[in-house]
Amino acid sequence: MTGEERRQQLSDVLARRGFADLSWLANDLGVSESTVRRDLTQLEEEGIVRRTHGGAVFISERLSANSTYYWRVRSTNPCGTGANSAEWSFTTRSFPQILLVDDDDNGPDVRATYTTALDALGRSYDVWNTNNTDNEPTAAQLGPYKIVIWFTGDEFGGFCGPGPAGEAALATWLDSGKRLWIVSQDYLYDRDSPTGVPTAFMQNYLGMASPGTNDVNQTTVTGQNALFAGYGPYTLSYPFSNFSDRISPNGTALLAFSGNTGTPPEAAIYKETPVYKTVFFGFPWEAISTPANRQAVMQRVLDWFAPQCSLKGDLNGDTFRDGLDVQQFVNCTIDNDAFAPGCGCADMDASGDLSGNDRILFVDCLLGNGCP
Repeated sequence: MTGEERRQQLSDVLARRGFADLSWLANDLGVSESTVRRDLTQLEEEGIVRRTHGGAVFISERLSANSTYYWRVRSTNPCGTGANSAEWSFTTRSFPQILLVDDDDNGPDVRATYTTALDALGRSYDVWNTNNTDNEPTAAQLGPYKIVIWFTGDEFGGFCGPGPAGEAALATWLDSGKRLWIVSQDYLYDRDSPTGVPTAFMQNYLGMASPGTNDVNQTTVTGQNALFAGYGPYTLSYPFSNFSDRISPNGTALLAFSGNTGTPPEAAIYKETPVYKTVFFGFPWEAISTPANRQAVMQRVLDWFAPQCSLKGDLNGDTFRDGLDVQQFVNCTIDNDAFAPGCGCADMDASGDLSGNDRILFVDCLLGNGCP
């Protein structure tokens, strides 16, 4: 293996792992630590890695988001070098954290109420339109997203809320450490069996007690418990018929909003586990009076959904930042998922993503150069 080939392999290893120490690199490449040191010195001069005490961290920048890149190729062989090919290009994009599932019947179309609030909060998103059917995202299609907001508007009578396949996909997705907010006054009505009995997904993942009550017609809601204390009371002004439900928490969830009808008068719930978080409104969020109030509630949900961390860099929760946190940090950055269980404290710059900047900040933190 030539020196150039060895340094390329070294760079590839660090790109995959993010960080590695000298002994690990030497063993992986089958060379001495002194050889690894020399190679790391050259890679550092080229701006590919940053050397640390006892190892190195990969710092090469990824492609910039929302940028156009151009490329062309030509062949080289013992017979000579060919002409350049035509120029080609591709444009990168920022992959949003949020998938907005439009599951209403467009009578009226309430999507703009959600997109306007998300835009005002500066949140990027993709939209999946079910077209009032059970054409719902699979677990694989949900996979890249961290948050799903699923609204149903005035839809009822067959396809309101996730169907059996949609619920199964959401369950798999949630089990990977994600966040779900369902806003639907007729999810229970369309999917219960028998009347008022929530599906297994509603009970197990949303934390809904059985039975619920369809069509109690809430007209005011008031925030409850740690998530929404101090929010409201809000008057509900429906852009369609009021068929809101009584949604009560079981022993695994908490009340998010109380209502003014039903026994007991409960309108929304939320659930937190070590792996995932869910919120379920049995009334339309879009019925909350004034854009400012709706935006405040959405902001609160999204803030609660963000990766949580009490001590940046302490990934194992022992209140220390040390070598015991390194392997977990590497695992988190390989998957680039700050929302995954145990990875919130790897998001050193609180961006919601894991990048080269997080690696630099983490190494600096371990070396005592300051922590976020």
